Amino acid sequence: MPSGESPEEPTFRRTSVDEAPAILRVLESAFDRWPAFAIDVSPLDHLRWKMTPPGDTAPLHAVVELSGEVVGVQLRWIGHIEVRGTELPFDFGTDMSVHESARGKRLGSLLRDSEGERLFDQRIVGFDTVSANQQVVDMYEERQPIRRPLARWTRPLTPRAFVATHRQQGVGRLATATLRAAAHRLRPRRRAPAGQQQAWRIEPVEAFDERTDALWARVRGGYQLSRVRDAAWLNWRHLDPRAGQIEAFQAIEGDRSLGYAAFRRDGRAGRVLDLVTDPEVPGVGAVLLQHGCARLREAGCDIVDGIVSSPHRDEAALQAAGFSRREAALAVQVTRARNRAVPEILEVFEDPTTPIHLMYGDFDHG
Repeated sequence: MPSGESPEEPTFRRTSVDEAPAILRVLESAFDRWPAFAIDVSPLDHLRWKMTPPGDTAPLHAVVELSGEVVGVQLRWIGHIEVRGTELPFDFGTDMSVHESARGKRLGSLLRDSEGERLFDQRIVGFDTVSANQQVVDMYEERQPIRRPLARWTRPLTPRAFVATHRQQGVGRLATATLRAAAHRLRPRRRAPAGQQQAWRIEPVEAFDERTDALWARVRGGYQLSRVRDAAWLNWRHLDPRAGQIEAFQAIEGDRSLGYAAFRRDGRAGRVLDLVTDPEVPGVGAVLLQHGCARLREAGCDIVDGIVSSPHRDEAALQAAGFSRREAALAVQVTRARNRAVPEILEVFEDPTTPIHLMYGDFDHG
């Protein structure tokens, strides 16, 4: 730079899916692997899917430019969420990234603060899991985060994975898990009430429809916080082929959906993205989980994991399906600064006993 010349100021602006190629360049520079799971399409096609969730098509994503080149990115995920019976817009950031050529210029703070100007003092909910990047954690500390743990449940699908999983927590834990697994196999299976086995069936979900909308209408009142799981969002999240290697199954009785579960494959690892079950039909959650685990094992997976916001009534289904709760937990957070116009969500997060429904599928990295 010639003597006396001022350094160029970065430019923040909104953008859309039209700039996906330039955005992908930043993402691939910032992450060792993007996306962080297996996909059956190109990264560019996956990015285009990610940037176009159902709902408002106004440009929400943001970029920062230097010398006319995109060097910083903040993508947004939108939707609707129900907080204590009130449906509110939902907007949280994903993939905040700075190109390696522009690091050290506080562009991440520029992206964060510019979004704050748009979202603060609005009844627009935002939260996310706590980042594994300590710099990002520190950047949000001044906004007074409130965190709730998310319980992690795992089920090894092979003997080798079983030993490896439980050995990580000590020989004593391995021995205890082995005894529990043996007892689980030897325990007499509960016989379903007469006619129940013929009453409902498990089938692949070809399209979420009015049956799952009706299921969610029956379920949603049991939670103080949950994303609105309507058919449009579910089809985009779980069934769009650009989303990843995902399968979904549902329990059907006549023209009613009694529950569904969605599972992602990533090499030898599987993941429960979502599980929604009718509280009036005991056992349907465990059957859906067992069916999904069998499919993952057939596809070559060694282990499957899921998260729930404990306490959660479907923890019983996870346990019945052979999952065990891990000591290492994740956490989800809201910040007081961002959500001060939505005090009810701060109250929900402050009380760890309040029932909420959050699983991997609610987050872009799930």
